[in-house]
Amino acid sequence: PAADDVSATVALDSISDDDTIMVGGDVVAVRYRSSFTSRLIQASEEIQDYYTVIKNTLLSYKGVKARTSWNFESFNKGRIQCAKLNVKGSAFQVYLGLDTNEYSEDKYHFVYAGDKPKLDKVPMMMKVRSGRALKYTLELIDEMMKQNRDILKQLYQM
Repeated sequence: PAADDVSATVALDSISDDDTIMVGGDVVAVRYRSSFTSRLIQASEEIQDYYTVIKNTLLSYKGVKARTSWNFESFNKGRIQCAKLNVKGSAFQVYLGLDTNEYSEDKYHFVYAGDKPKLDKVPMMMKVRSGRALKYTLELIDEMMKQNRDILKQLYQM
């Protein structure tokens, strides 16, 4: 191996607690990327319980299917994207396919996330950190599925 390869290998073996390494005399910051599944496994028991309740609620609707990718778990009903689930730090994030203009931000405490291309179909982000937030999220999921049912009825009648 070349001299650079050896120094990089030695430096990778001696990673310190502050996540910086020495490569060729330079200090390089190391950032680890975790998959959705690993973030969920490492999350608190409370977040895992919220995840279970929300996932089971979404899958209880007829025709809803789940798909896990590196970043999210997505839920689709036919070709309509209904929701995405994510774990970020100590927060459990639920992205819903609802119009944020129709709901009160004072009650639901959602954040608009539709400016990112991968979230444009599910622009309403709810952070679930408490029982009340879980209750409101379940209300919004029910409302979203009613709207999707109406949309699908209109599509199939045409």
